[in-house]
Amino acid sequence: MAAQVEDNLGYVMMCTDRLDEGIRRCEAARAVMEELGAEHYMYEVLQDLCYGYVLVDELDNAFNCGSEALELAIEHDDQQIAKNCLFLLSEIAVRRGDTFGARRYLHELTAYYPEAGISEEIIDVFLATDLTTVVNLRGQR
Repeated sequence: MAAQVEDNLGYVMMCTDRLDEGIRRCEAARAVMEELGAEHYMYEVLQDLCYGYVLVDELDNAFNCGSEALELAIEHDDQQIAKNCLFLLSEIAVRRGDTFGARRYLHELTAYYPEAGISEEIIDVFLATDLTTVVNLRGQR
């Protein structure tokens, strides 16, 4: 539980522009969770690390954390975190100049929004938007 609190504090620091300290706290939480084998909590801290690493433009770290978080969120049936990770992975792809990859992640999101029928026009809007400014990672908890 202490590691979850550390992760939450790290995320709050990232949201208040204390990025380095926030990432350090989240990495500390990650280390404890890995040591304890707390996989069922790991995807949350990995999502937060993905977000932080995107903000500091460490895209390889962001991609690794986001990919692992997505896999674990799907495995543990956490749809909110899976959606957040798909948005973040799309943003990483855009920042890398990989429009095809970004579109692939956004198309994967359609499974979570069947009623919306995400169109190519909506995907184009997402591709032109910094998704770190619109994705509320903690809004559904």
